[in-house]
Amino acid sequence: MEVSIQNIKELSDFKALIGSGGPVIVDFYATWCGPCKLLGPRLETLAKEHTNVTFVKVDVDQAPELSEEYQVSAMPTVLGFNSGKKVEIIVGFNNTKITELVQRLAGKYFLFLILIGNKFIDNFF
Repeated sequence: MEVSIQNIKELSDFKALIGSGGPVIVDFYATWCGPCKLLGPRLETLAKEHTNVTFVKVDVDQAPELSEEYQVSAMPTVLGFNSGKKVEIIVGFNNTKITELVQRLAGKYFLFLILIGNKFIDNFF
């Protein structure tokens, strides 16, 4: 299954995406950043493993308005959003913290789906 990580350049597109309700992982990166190049393949793997999480990349040089809005001053910076709210910021390539964030967001969203679907499940059985 092909999983794509969206590239976002416009603040309005970004706000619409994070406001969509589900969990979102955002990678603020730069093409010249060494650790960012290491993070890219890791996020692709995580995106394949956690299909209920939306993954987004923002090139800070192509989207300075977004970088300013979210006060990104070092790369990579990974932001986690859930239900439109920023829940965590990770500065630098910390594989363990990033993986834990994705797993936590994916798990919370899955639990939410179970809870809202509980009525459907009760009626199904």
